[in-house]
Amino acid sequence: MYVKFSAAEQSEVWDRFEAGESMRSFARSIGRSQGAVRDLILKTGGIRPVSVPEVGQKHGRRGATSQSTSVRSRRRARVCIVTK
Repeated sequence: MYVKFSAAEQSEVWDRFEAGESMRSFARSIGRSQGAVRDLILKTGGIRPVSVPEVGQKHGRRGATSQSTSVRSRRRARVCIVTK
């Protein structure tokens, strides 16, 4: 079973992991089990995930489209007819 961590907890875990602290010490400091912290780190192979921009920021994400691009997405897709 996977334990949910808040964004602040995740940030603290990754900061301390990258600093070389033991998992047991920072697991105790945030009140989680060592296994839950280990699962969080191993979920990405020990590599800190890239933070995802919040909805509304323009980084090419779906929730951050302008009105002109949202109008384009509502248009019907064109069918490509290939003749032999």
